[in-house]
Amino acid sequence: MSVDLWSLFVPPALREIPDRFREARRIILFDVALLFWVPIYAVIFWGFGARYSALNTLLTGLLLLSNLVVFRLIGNISLGRHAFIGIAFYVYFTLSYLGGGTNSPAMSWFATIPLIAINLSGLRASLCWSAASIAACAILYLGGIPGVPLVDETTPESLKFLQASGLAGLVLCVLSFSLLFHRFEQNARKVLDEALIQARAADVVKNQFLANMSHELRTPMTAILGYAEMLQDEDRDDDLVEHAAGTILRNGRHLLEIVNEILDLSKIEAGKLSVELIPVSPTLAAEEVVSLLRGRACERNLELTLTTADDLPDAILSDPTRLRQILINLVGNAIKFTESGGVRVTIRSERAEPERLRLIYEVDDSGIGLTSEQIARLFEPFGQADSSMTRRFGGTGLGLAISQRLAELLGGRITVASLPGKGSTFSLNINVARLRPAEAGPASARQPASGA
Repeated sequence: MSVDLWSLFVPPALREIPDRFREARRIILFDVALLFWVPIYAVIFWGFGARYSALNTLLTGLLLLSNLVVFRLIGNISLGRHAFIGIAFYVYFTLSYLGGGTNSPAMSWFATIPLIAINLSGLRASLCWSAASIAACAILYLGGIPGVPLVDETTPESLKFLQASGLAGLVLCVLSFSLLFHRFEQNARKVLDEALIQARAADVVKNQFLANMSHELRTPMTAILGYAEMLQDEDRDDDLVEHAAGTILRNGRHLLEIVNEILDLSKIEAGKLSVELIPVSPTLAAEEVVSLLRGRACERNLELTLTTADDLPDAILSDPTRLRQILINLVGNAIKFTESGGVRVTIRSERAEPERLRLIYEVDDSGIGLTSEQIARLFEPFGQADSSMTRRFGGTGLGLAISQRLAELLGGRITVASLPGKGSTFSLNINVARLRPAEAGPASARQPASGA
């Protein structure tokens, strides 16, 4: 079936919705399949001298064409379904009536009405149309409609031909429905198999996440409780108190980061996290992140640098809190997975439209790098590159998943280029509105670094 046929008879609004488009195509397929036989059987009936049957067949063709046109204009799926079933019912009844009632080969085609109805409209419609078919068979058996004479246009020659062709057509029709149901069954089984695979994979990820979380939560809690008990000891000196307080504060902040990540992801998945678009300096946002994380880089003997292009705007329209949150995660990860060398943050821009530009933050590191398989799993919730990364470097595995979703909310995306052992480059690309200095106002000034 060519796409032109769908464009001809399916309303544009239905083509944009996959499920509705599929239902519309099914209606058209049934309509066209029945319409295909109209001229053939009209000629056959006319050749056998069955003038009324030939004219009735042509009338059926007009009804089918009208159904296609009305469906194109109105786009009502339910009306299109029942209109086709009604037309099929009409042609079976009238041909049986004109063919001598119970002697007509067309009566056997009533067996297809339940199959057509259940395929197009479901079980309830199939039951209703089945009852109508049984009633029609009863009328034909009892000798027709009172006051309307029963006509028999068949001849011995035409009866033999119609019986043979009708049974052959019925076999092909039932075969087509069998193949259709078989295909539906295969598709349903495929969907169930894929869902089972995804459920099992999700269960593995869940177990890994729970195991990781138990470690991530237990370690700082153990430190907090241990040093808190130590502070209760009467024989303690000031250095010990200072060390214990620092350890408790550091581990408390780590616990807060874990809780915040879980809450942020929950809000994003529920569609409850929004961004606030206000004037912000793209350079100052990166400077704050670099300043905040420089101590962590120094602890690992790493050099952390920031390079900015000369043509960067003074202010853009974005969410400074979420922008810093993304950059803190990208730069923090680069420091975590780099053992020697350094981390470089670069800011540049590309013109996208007259009043908009593409702002690019690149975070380069000389760390362990990633394979293509690891990159494919990198932005999935609860999943770092692999479980060995979690054991070696720690972390919840939520940071990059959250950052990618935040980047999408800001109108951009995070991309990765990496080679094992050669380091990685994480790029945050966001499309932003360029603000003139007069529009930027005080909001473009330095804002407090907060809310990682």
